Amino acid sequence: MKTEIEEYLAATFSDKEYHKRPWITCKDGAGVSVQACEGMYCAPRVSGLRYYDKVECGFPSVVPPDSWKEYAEEWSANKFKVFKRWARAVLKEKYPTLKRIYWAQLTRPLSTQTIYPYMPVDVVQDYLDAHGGIDWEKTMARKDEMK
Repeated sequence: MKTEIEEYLAATFSDKEYHKRPWITCKDGAGVSVQACEGMYCAPRVSGLRYYDKVECGFPSVVPPDSWKEYAEEWSANKFKVFKRWARAVLKEKYPTLKRIYWAQLTRPLSTQTIYPYMPVDVVQDYLDAHGGIDWEKTMARKDEMK
């Protein structure tokens, strides 16, 4: 029996040399980009496959579990704290009307603003399971946007 991540990779298959797969939206609203083709950090690093051992993940909408830490290009809590202090001191003083949504984007943890190269598919599946699995309707509705 296939896991959801395996089903997703098969459902978003393309024989193009480079293609972008749709954003995965989970049933609880969390999301993540999962990519795999010749130009991505995946294994095997070739296009036109329906299954990969490792995939490239990126920009999760919620802070991922600690099991993702070793794969992150950037996961520095210290850098985030320094940035947050700077942002509070400078941006709020300079731009007092900065909308709450922009402030939230500027101060998101680095773990939600980075790439996770060569993520084992079972680790990705654990993330999907923790968020209720893939919301197939929302995820596949974005498939046409990727063409």
